[in-house]
Amino acid sequence: MRLISIAATLLVLTSPAMAQTASPQARTATPQAPIRAGQILRDVNKVRLGPINTVKADGSVVIIFDSHFKTIPADKVNVINGQPTTSLTRGEVFKLD
Repeated sequence: MRLISIAATLLVLTSPAMAQTASPQARTATPQAPIRAGQILRDVNKVRLGPINTVKADGSVVIIFDSHFKTIPADKVNVINGQPTTSLTRGEVFKLD
């Protein structure tokens, strides 16, 4: 009986250590995939805006939109599910210089 209680105590004490399955490195966020020229930029509704022509050093992207070059600011561009996406709507992109 004493052996069973010792084994049960050891099992209870080691359970929290076994519950930690992921290492601290595995819990950190994965970095965004880089945005490259040639990828298709989409708006938040997944509507295709146009191909990315250039990625500037500041992170902004130049797309070909309605046969014109439009520069999308870096703070408006994200990667969602591996696809470059902007928070701007199609109408807002049309108004950009």
